[in-house]
Amino acid sequence: LVLVPLAPDRAGVSETVQVVAYAAAPCLLASVPVLEVRALAVTYGAVLVVVGLAVVHDTSLVRAALAAVVPVFVGFGYGFRGVEAVGTLLRQWFVV
Repeated sequence: LVLVPLAPDRAGVSETVQVVAYAAAPCLLASVPVLEVRALAVTYGAVLVVVGLAVVHDTSLVRAALAAVVPVFVGFGYGFRGVEAVGTLLRQWFVV
């Protein structure tokens, strides 16, 4: 639904599901109890979603990022505990 106003010449649901499935594959490493590995896997998965949506739906990276920000934040950020990993790493490195 988010892609409707952002990608007028969008592909089908099947292609979108494939993009999300392929992007979620690196998140298998999120089960490793090392914060750096989890943060890297989740970040890489989020980048794959944005690039995949841009390619499949023939839209810009900015539009793809806008369409993916909420689903990626919920799925990768909370589902795979990426927000927790990145937040903990930033606190450990005294950035936050």
